Amino acid sequence: MFENEALWDLGTPIGKSDEEYGRARCPTKGDIKRLRDMVGAMVSPERVVNGNEKRRRDMEFNDVLRKRRTIRFYERKDVDKASLQKLLEAARLAPCGGNMQRLRYIVVSEDREKVKSVFEQTAWGAFVKPRRSPKWGENAPLAFILLTCSKENGTVAHADAGAAVQNMQLAATDLGLGCCWIGSFNHDKTAEILELSEDMVPLYLLAVGWPAERYPVSEDAVEGDSVKYYLDDENRLHVPKLTVDSLTKWI
Repeated sequence: MFENEALWDLGTPIGKSDEEYGRARCPTKGDIKRLRDMVGAMVSPERVVNGNEKRRRDMEFNDVLRKRRTIRFYERKDVDKASLQKLLEAARLAPCGGNMQRLRYIVVSEDREKVKSVFEQTAWGAFVKPRRSPKWGENAPLAFILLTCSKENGTVAHADAGAAVQNMQLAATDLGLGCCWIGSFNHDKTAEILELSEDMVPLYLLAVGWPAERYPVSEDAVEGDSVKYYLDDENRLHVPKLTVDSLTKWI
């Protein structure tokens, strides 16, 4: 590979004197160029950048996981269609049983009267009423995503929906949006408002908007502690989460 192969020997080449070996160890210009090319291929600027980028993204993902919290107060600011599409893209990439893709989505954001009507069917944060109950025209969400499926899909669709909602929540957090996963709403009335066909049923709502409250605090709890979420004296929500040790048995 190199004009001066002795440069790469670990010891004195056989049959050469120390003086000859000393001369042989001096690389030529061609050797140096080839060495630079070889090193550049092994440790290229692109590889270094991509390595740092991967570490940076890993840290960002962990940040998103920890930052994601339920948001109940929102700014009076529309959520743009492009952002909502990103949430739906995250939802469709979620795992689902047998890859049957049972879920369908209805985005309620363009018709303000329909948004208001859907909002009126929802219930919010039983443990922190009324201090965290949003009001229409003040701090209510201006977009909802309804997850639906056909009546024949049964309980499996709820598992699919959980994965899809989680993906959407993480994507929303990454975009600076806030969400609230809502299971407590008038299903029949919501289906009527949104004109669902008779063979489809509503599963969950995801409220989406720009946060108008400080992000809730996640705090560690152990078995036996209260896990009821609560507001502190500064009106900030605290959400106890059991530690891994409290939740897990290793076998």
